Amino acid sequence: MRKDGQKNTQIPDGEEAKDGAQEQPLTDEDSDTESSPDSKVDYLENYSRQNNVCTAGLKEGTEGRNPVKFSGEWLPQVLGDAYSSSPMDTERAHRTPNSKPALNEPPRLVLIRFLHHQDREKILRLTKEKENITIPEKKVNFSPDMSLELVRHRKQMIPALKALKERNFTCYITYPARLRVQLKDGKFRLFNTPGDVSKFIDEYQT
Repeated sequence: MRKDGQKNTQIPDGEEAKDGAQEQPLTDEDSDTESSPDSKVDYLENYSRQNNVCTAGLKEGTEGRNPVKFSGEWLPQVLGDAYSSSPMDTERAHRTPNSKPALNEPPRLVLIRFLHHQDREKILRLTKEKENITIPEKKVNFSPDMSLELVRHRKQMIPALKALKERNFTCYITYPARLRVQLKDGKFRLFNTPGDVSKFIDEYQT
């Protein structure tokens, strides 16, 4: 997990990045599960980010003076017909507002905000399927834009996610930091904590 200079912005990596494309839009029903004031604030922060994609690895200056125009031209080039068949509206795009890094430091993130949540989901799915996106010869990573607190909670679920996958369960992380697991009978079950998953695995093995 890499921290960026923007306040409370982190980029998921490893299993977290792989499952990022499984995000679902945040709803009022989701907000009801958050009881403390801090949780409410974090919910609202992530709600405001749900149309955003974090792009890491783009060399400083690649986007020129018009990041929105750049993303509108570059994404169709790297994603091909899958993107072009249904063009997406980019609301805005910009670098994170921290100081420009030194030449030997990683470039700042480029945040791309789409007009529609389903467009963000499509971008995350297409970039996940394509896997290796470079510009030029430098790998570029795409991930959902999430707060530091949400990424921390989701990261705690990664060992449980791996344990289930090792037992050939189809599963992924969904909002806010739950594991959605397909059982052997085809039904789905949600787990809220790593402890819940451990109990399920123990019961499954007995």
